[in-house]
Amino acid sequence: MKKLLNRLLLLLILTLNISISAQTFPPPTNDDCVNAIPLTVNGDMNCAVSSFGNTLGATSSGIPSTCFGNTDDDVWFSFVAVATSHTVSISNIVNTGSMTGSQYLSFQIMKGGCGALTDLLCCEWDFASLTNLTPGEKYYIRVYTTGSGMGSAASFKLCVGTHTPPPNDECANAISLSVNPDSNCGIVTSGTTLSATYSGMLTSPCTGSPDDDVWYKFTATANTHTLWLKNTVALSPYLSPKLYAQVFKGSCGSLVSTICITANDIASVMSGLNLGETYYVRVYSYGSTTPTILHAYTFDICIGTIAVPTPVNNDFVNATSLPINPDKNCVFTTSGTTYGASESVPSIVSPCTGSISNDVWYKFKATKTLHTIDFKNITSVGPMYSNYFAAGVYSGTLGNLTSIKCISISIMATGGGYYSSPTNLVGLTPGETYYIRVYASTTNMAHNFNICIGTPNAPVNDYCSNAIVVPVNPGTTCNLTVPGTTYDASESNPNLVGCNTTSNTFIDDDIWYKFTATQNVHGISLKNLTPVGNNLSEVWIKIYKGSDCGALVDFECTRQEMYNYDSIFGYVNSPWFVPGETYYIRIYTERSGPFAYTFDLCITSPLTNTICNNPISLAVADSFDAGAVTASNVGGIRSNPICSSYGSFYAWFKAVVPASGGMIIETAPVAGSPFVDSVITNSGRCGSTISFCNDNISPTNLFSRVILTGRVPGETILFAVASNGSVKPYNGIPNPKAGEFKISVYDPGNLLATDDVEVKGNNINVHPNPFTDVLNISKADLVKSVSVSDVSGRLVKTIDTPSSALHLGDLKQGLYFVTLNMKDGSKQMIKAIKK
Repeated sequence: MKKLLNRLLLLLILTLNISISAQTFPPPTNDDCVNAIPLTVNGDMNCAVSSFGNTLGATSSGIPSTCFGNTDDDVWFSFVAVATSHTVSISNIVNTGSMTGSQYLSFQIMKGGCGALTDLLCCEWDFASLTNLTPGEKYYIRVYTTGSGMGSAASFKLCVGTHTPPPNDECANAISLSVNPDSNCGIVTSGTTLSATYSGMLTSPCTGSPDDDVWYKFTATANTHTLWLKNTVALSPYLSPKLYAQVFKGSCGSLVSTICITANDIASVMSGLNLGETYYVRVYSYGSTTPTILHAYTFDICIGTIAVPTPVNNDFVNATSLPINPDKNCVFTTSGTTYGASESVPSIVSPCTGSISNDVWYKFKATKTLHTIDFKNITSVGPMYSNYFAAGVYSGTLGNLTSIKCISISIMATGGGYYSSPTNLVGLTPGETYYIRVYASTTNMAHNFNICIGTPNAPVNDYCSNAIVVPVNPGTTCNLTVPGTTYDASESNPNLVGCNTTSNTFIDDDIWYKFTATQNVHGISLKNLTPVGNNLSEVWIKIYKGSDCGALVDFECTRQEMYNYDSIFGYVNSPWFVPGETYYIRIYTERSGPFAYTFDLCITSPLTNTICNNPISLAVADSFDAGAVTASNVGGIRSNPICSSYGSFYAWFKAVVPASGGMIIETAPVAGSPFVDSVITNSGRCGSTISFCNDNISPTNLFSRVILTGRVPGETILFAVASNGSVKPYNGIPNPKAGEFKISVYDPGNLLATDDVEVKGNNINVHPNPFTDVLNISKADLVKSVSVSDVSGRLVKTIDTPSSALHLGDLKQGLYFVTLNMKDGSKQMIKAIKK
């Protein structure tokens, strides 16, 4: 019996479940297009009249859809347009199906008849803005859940609204705001951007999308006010509250942007305002309203007041007098601030840089032609940080000011005060009054600072007219020097081009020297070049030609680094000095600001043949010893590497090719000379590419030998000898490898013959010639070493302490020069052919 009851109970439960799951709901009356419910069109977007709808029980109307989601539960509404634009919004969405969780609705706007509908808009959100409608025409709204199946259903409210711009939609209808006496915002004005339209004013320099801007205005009662957008509420549940504001001065037809505000949670400070002036405020949403996304907000706007005293020197007529320091140490400084200041009204003179919303004025009476202005302990003040600080210096009187210097300083937020570098004010007239305007170069910012007027003790040769005469050393040793410094120097002539032929921007500390040339080539160097302080910069040496400062002509330029080596002038591609003529030297640091150096200026008379176009002629002899002369490369140019690891102290020579068409160029040491390692190079002609080069004759002979064959008789060969050593000696230590050396140009008979031997002292026999693998020599006990070179002069083999049989089987077929280096110091050369 008990089992029977349990079975009956189970059967009852199953029956109930089947009944519930099979339960159906009648379709709503507007289940099909032909039964669409007419909607009331509201006169605004506040949706005072809405219609209720529900997709529960709805079925697919069978009309194809191009929109997102499943239209298996669509319901229909309609409205007749009364304007060219309307809005459609859905609210109060409630899940009425058996599926748990939130339901999402989509809707589709169409026009035409139910049998021939045309899509206008698809919306997956809760709002749609319709434009280009035809008043009097009927439009259809199809609403459905995005899900599918009987369990997906929702009820909702549907509203058709009309765009009605707020009364302050345009600047001309700006609503006047009350100004609170403090920053507590006791008085606020409520507003909205709903249905607002774009007024046509450009946003720059602010950001955001002002397609829904509304306008307000207020009259400043102080130099500093606050603006606060409070209680901001987004009218779309999908957006967070975010409004922007832009503050202008001027009138609606000619507004000038002064402040950009993006904060909604705090008050923004507006400083530098002018008492009694009217300012306009444009409020708008940060994003653009689209056909399916509503960027609209309600808010409260408040204008507050911050009690900031106006600086006493807020206007030009009340400029604060500054004391003059006797030097640049700034013992006497004056503290100042732009906080609470306003712009000079009317605008007295255009700013040097940026824009001006708050300026203060100072003045000083010049006591010399050169003063400095220095700003110390610059700090940003007020609730908004600024790292842009500016000042302008002017001559003249009110209404007739002339700018003579612009100063722009970028300060860093390091927590401490920023100290600028002194700025030179040149060409002043002693006894004349000069005015200084200090301001923040960005709007609505302010700074505290100390200002100082200094008096540099400029060098006596600060100007070209006071150029110091420099003696010329007769050799390459700097026995005669003139001390100098760029410290406290000023720019002497902004119209005279320096080393940079397009700009004199960085020349602010030039000093002058002059000398009379004694030869075509001179070396000019700054010895003991030492920075004043810790700031480093290269130093430029600019040379002008001319008899007086008013008629200078560009001559040459170089940059002196920290190496203390000569800059040689007068070499290839440079003009030559003319003996007896006067030349001016202008020295300055490469960078403007706190860069200065001390030095000793030296002018030398270097080796005359250190330049390519002034070589020494050498005669061609018949042996090395016969043609050897003692030469020197002391005072030669320290140039960059040419054909070896290093090349320094170049000395140039030339020789004429003899009738044989061949000759040998060779160097050798001079006893006691520091010149121990040579390089011979040839460039064909001055400035051309290298034709031949030789570093070492052999691993044990560091001097050089070049063998030339097949040249044109009568041809002039141009070549240079250099020390194989460091290019830039440091700390004034001279390069130890410059000195005297022997050089010879010789032709030991006909270099084109194969049986000629240069013989000196000993009769050396060689055989066979041509040879196959072995070349035999007599009296091998007299030979210290053998060097074998190819026709280009390149060393290919060296044999120390040779036997009578020279094994040369590893050589390629061709012509070779075999040099016998004798134990008595002589050399004998043999022309040999390898078969």
